[in-house]
Amino acid sequence: MSHYISRDALLEYYEFSSFNIPMGVGWANYPWKILEINDISEYQSTDALKGPTFVNEPPNDVTFLNTYGTIVPCSATGHPNPTVTWRTEDGTVVVNVPGLRHVRWDGSLDFPPFAQEDFRKDVHTAVYRCVAMNNAGILGSRDVRVRAGT
Repeated sequence: MSHYISRDALLEYYEFSSFNIPMGVGWANYPWKILEINDISEYQSTDALKGPTFVNEPPNDVTFLNTYGTIVPCSATGHPNPTVTWRTEDGTVVVNVPGLRHVRWDGSLDFPPFAQEDFRKDVHTAVYRCVAMNNAGILGSRDVRVRAGT
């Protein structure tokens, strides 16, 4: 929810012209934020929780050649920003396997190109699920069947 008020009204209400945020404390610790552009201020309440929703849900089936690799996308939004993790079919959290599989900073699951002799059934022929979680809820994607061809 946003409310637009003039800068003067905002300053009169708070009776000071700046906000003193202690060192080491970020805006995320406050239930509001104020933006100022050309003497118009916007007060935004950020305390409303919103469960995760997928911005980019992964597909059901992903097939790729070992010589090319692939990236399986997954991203979500919500308030606060959700954490995206990947799980295997049995619910185990996916861990990085150097050179074969890793979770990227954006939540995508990356399968880089690999040599035929490095094929691992538990990594390259498996069912995964993307999970987005925040204080307001948990959202799981559909099952994603990954198959690497050599």
